[in-house]
Amino acid sequence: MPISLGETRDMLQGCGLEPYQITHTLSLFANLGAGLLEASSTDLLELLPSAPRDVRALITDAVRAGGFQSASVNASR
Repeated sequence: MPISLGETRDMLQGCGLEPYQITHTLSLFANLGAGLLEASSTDLLELLPSAPRDVRALITDAVRAGGFQSASVNASR
């Protein structure tokens, strides 16, 4: 269940933030909650020099390159 902006303000005040940082953070949360920060389109593909790569595949490849194997693979040996 989401917490109210008032409760969020109270929590942020105890974190050592400056007042303007708290206000800015609350503004971001309110805009996110209202759906005002959702993109309806993107120019990303036009800005990139090549097609974006799949993040899951990149992570999987990096983990495999590091020598990690899942427990199920290790158990079958």
